[in-house]
Amino acid sequence: MYDNPFRANVTATEFVFRNKKMNWALTGKGGVSVRGLETYETGAAGYLSLDKNKGKVHFGISQDLITDTYNPNDLGYMDHNNEVETNAYVYYQEVKPFWKIREYNGNIWTTYARMYQPDAFSKTQTGYNFNVTFKNNYYINLNGGFQGNAHEYYETRVPGRYFATKRNWWNNYNIQSDWRKPFYVYAHFGHSDYFDTNQHAYFGDADLVWKVGQHVQLEYAGSFKQSFNESGFVDKNSSNDSILFAKRNVYTLSNVLAASYVINNKTSLTLKVRHYWSGAKNNNYSLLQTDGSLLPYPSYPDNKDQNYNAFTVNMYIRWIFAPGSELVFMWRNDASSWSENVMTNYSDNLKQCLDEQANSLSLKVLYYLDCNKLKRKMP
Repeated sequence: MYDNPFRANVTATEFVFRNKKMNWALTGKGGVSVRGLETYETGAAGYLSLDKNKGKVHFGISQDLITDTYNPNDLGYMDHNNEVETNAYVYYQEVKPFWKIREYNGNIWTTYARMYQPDAFSKTQTGYNFNVTFKNNYYINLNGGFQGNAHEYYETRVPGRYFATKRNWWNNYNIQSDWRKPFYVYAHFGHSDYFDTNQHAYFGDADLVWKVGQHVQLEYAGSFKQSFNESGFVDKNSSNDSILFAKRNVYTLSNVLAASYVINNKTSLTLKVRHYWSGAKNNNYSLLQTDGSLLPYPSYPDNKDQNYNAFTVNMYIRWIFAPGSELVFMWRNDASSWSENVMTNYSDNLKQCLDEQANSLSLKVLYYLDCNKLKRKMP
């Protein structure tokens, strides 16, 4: 492994300057990545913001820049690079209780984004976020936004090419009960819609937790998303000049059941069962044009529908045998399936997924070694 010529390095720094009254802050971050074999690729990223962050009213503006060659993923994780983004916001908070409300806050924000390379427009967004916490510790959140006509560069999988998306809006509604109580509920529902097209989506998730006494906790977590007439990448040729999109319906569903039993303050047993399903049914195909529009392509011969299932069972025993030290013994069962035939029946997906299973056992030991104690014991 020491003869491998590949090298990667990420160096970064950050700062915060505040005035004497502590009501203004200038924040900055910067980083450089270097990676490669014989020749090295160098990229940079930077962030600068000015914020008024004291009192009931806050506001600020920030500038974010990531070059197309900045890549820290050898030492961390970043979704994508190659963007220049300007953000601004105004925030208001009220922490004095009144009526049944303990506190509330909210903000409005706006974003203007461009690509770094090529230097081209990407998108504009404007949104809101509103939070209310009641005296009984219940919580409500409302948030949403609007995006104008945009150029989506990442969906095409080809540098310099973009897909022109239509104006769209979205809203989310969240509510949760008092998490300190034996029974806790969180629920979220959202929807989005596109102008001048029939694309729309519904999505949501829920979390139910039941604390049975001092030793047992039962939990269910589920999420879903249904997206109709969504346009997305399907295929491209080797020369990258023919990019195929499809208008499709996408279904996603996840269910998780978990149970934990605390034997004592050092030992616990946990069981978690998860089933994930995602299906994409393509209705028709189109060729992406140089102006980002789509031209119908009915003669595409391949079937690009996808139906994926994953089922996992994790059971592990955790024993804290010394301060900062633990032993974890885990049994894991994995099952998955993939096909080109989308099945919308839940039981059919689960049955297909369980046809092939794999089991594994693992043992992990973490031991905290205090060098200061060893030094004191040495003669």
